[in-house]
Amino acid sequence: MTWFVGAIAKESKNNWDLCKEVGLFGISTAGRQHKVGRVKKGDKLVIWMSGQGWISYCEATGDSRIPKDKSETPWPGSQYRFGLVVPIKIIHELTEPKFLNFVDFKQVETGMSQFSIRRGFCAIPDEVGLKILNVITDASKL
Repeated sequence: MTWFVGAIAKESKNNWDLCKEVGLFGISTAGRQHKVGRVKKGDKLVIWMSGQGWISYCEATGDSRIPKDKSETPWPGSQYRFGLVVPIKIIHELTEPKFLNFVDFKQVETGMSQFSIRRGFCAIPDEVGLKILNVITDASKL
């Protein structure tokens, strides 16, 4: 099992609703070119909304793959921009995002690198994924 972080730009925050609607998380075509999208069934994803914070914890229900058609890439740019999709099941979603500050480009509470989030989608160390999961689940208890 591998942990991944997926980021959604604040200018495109409606993309998260589209992800939930189709049950897929889209990875940019650049992700396919750089082989960062090697997600396997059972891998874990934490979702960051830029400018807002952590919003969800998901599990991959299948391997990442090339979208079958435009219906699997409802986001602006469609298949031209999103060359891979990951089937997801939302395990936990916050009603309000949980923002954590970055100090010297890293979140103190999680160890998450701001540079990794800026990439849009990438693998992260297990210990960072588990810390983010704790932030998400603890935030839901507030």
